[in-house]
Amino acid sequence: MSEYRLYFLDAEGRRLGAFDFASTDDDCAQHAAEQFGCHRGAELWCGEREVGRWLDTPCH
Repeated sequence: MSEYRLYFLDAEGRRLGAFDFASTDDDCAQHAAEQFGCHRGAELWCGEREVGRWLDTPCH
């Protein structure tokens, strides 16, 4: 399991808050991010590696 951090972003891309969670791989972590409301704007990180980004668009 790897540790991930989902940052919630405002309309200008500034970080509003974060949620830490563990996941088995990047695909599962991205799916979990979708469940946390990433469509409002978010970045998903695993350590110093960006895994995903959503900026006011529907999650896919």
